[in-house]
Amino acid sequence: MFYSIRYRQKEVIIMKYIYTAPDCPKCETLKSGYRTQGIPFKERSADRLKNPAHDRDDIDVEAFAQLSMQNMVLPVEITKEGGFN
Repeated sequence: MFYSIRYRQKEVIIMKYIYTAPDCPKCETLKSGYRTQGIPFKERSADRLKNPAHDRDDIDVEAFAQLSMQNMVLPVEITKEGGFN
C-alpha cells in the first residue's frame, strides 16, 4: 500500500493515508481520484480522531492537527515518506 518516486537518483517510499466518513462526497471524490491515478492509499475512519485511543499513532495525531486546520472538514490527507531504496 505504498508507492515510490524518484528523488535525486534515489527512490523515496511514499504512503498516503486518508481519513474519511460515510456519505462524504469529498471523501469519495478524493478516493476516486487516487484510484484513477493509480495512487495507493490507506483509508482510515475519521472516528479514530474523535476520541483518544490506546492504538492512536503518530499519523492519527498529525491527522487531528490537520483536521483542526481544515476547520474540522473531511477528508484529511496525510502523506508519509519512508526511507530511500
